[in-house]
Amino acid sequence: MVMLAHEDVYARIVDELGAYLERELALALGDCLRVGGSLSSALCEADLWGVRRQSWPPNCAVGIASDEPYSGVFLGVRAPNPTGKGVVASDEQGCPERARIDRAARRVSGGRRTQWWPWWQSAEPAYWGNEFAARLVLGSPTGKVADNPDAQDLARRLVELAEAIDQELKEAAA
Repeated sequence: MVMLAHEDVYARIVDELGAYLERELALALGDCLRVGGSLSSALCEADLWGVRRQSWPPNCAVGIASDEPYSGVFLGVRAPNPTGKGVVASDEQGCPERARIDRAARRVSGGRRTQWWPWWQSAEPAYWGNEFAARLVLGSPTGKVADNPDAQDLARRLVELAEAIDQELKEAAA
């Protein structure tokens, strides 16, 4: 049965991770809005899953994305540079406060930047297929995704990024 339903099992486990991350971000930030659908569908479609506050500039979010379905998974702050060539050439709008978001991203160590992402870092592992979902459960001391140390570290990193944005915007408003 598990072999026949592996896609459903995968989606449930990864969406449990998404729900856990969303809860942790909501606890740290208070109010936040989800960007994108479920985490499993975002990974399948190589799209963004994340959260944002209403008080953040338009087109700014903290989240997880992938370069290809389930592969090249990374996390970061997505705030497209409105003057970036690729952003201008696309149908997407940029983040009007990109300079502030760049300053916020500098508060967090590590990471790289592109015209789309002022801060991003590869997730470990970079491939989030069935083996990843199995490790979330098997690597947890209780069998719950939320108790997996890797899931907790991922939540901590996303919260750190969101708090850096909040801090920069708060200082800019003062």
